[in-house]
Order: sequence, then C-alpha cells, then structure tokens
Amino acid sequence: EEEVRAKVYVYQKKTDLYIKREHLFKQNKKKVFTILLGQCTPSLLTSVKSSANWTAKNDEKDPIWLMNQLKKLTVGIDDFQNELVTAHDALTRFYRMYQR
Repeated sequence: EEEVRAKVYVYQKKTDLYIKREHLFKQNKKKVFTILLGQCTPSLLTSVKSSANWTAKNDEKDPIWLMNQLKKLTVGIDDFQNELVTAHDALTRFYRMYQR
C-alpha cells in the first residue's frame, strides 16, 4: 500500500510539472507570434493577413504557421501561386544570369 501511495504521489508531481510547462508553452507561443508580427513591414503584414487561414491561425497564435507564411512571402510565393512553378521560375532566372 505504501508503494502505491508513492507511485500516486510521483504521478501527481509529474502531472503538475506537465501542466506548468504546458501553460508556459502557451504563453511563450503567444509572445513569439506577437513579436514576429511586430517585426513585419506594413506591406508584409497585409500579405500575411490576406492569407486563407489568417483568422484561425491568429486565434491560435500559431508562430510556426506564421514563420512558414513569412518564409513563403519573402521568397515570392503567395497562396494563389503554385509553389513548384514559382521555384522553377526562380531557378530559371538563376541559371540564365550571367556577368557582362
């Protein structure tokens, strides 16, 4: 019976730590999302807000989605273009570049 109480106590402590870490993660996730948005230029911010999933991802404060969107937009890919076509066009421009 003493062994069972010890296991229950350890489990409760682990659960408490998990809940604290989860709460801290959610707080930090919101902070990172806000910091990333604050570093955007107004035109980039407009492009991000015009994305298809903006309202849902803004409510979730999802920084990973935001970083992926920023990466796409800074390279020149938006939601309305095919990523493969854009990558092909970029490679074509790169290979056709030459020095005079």
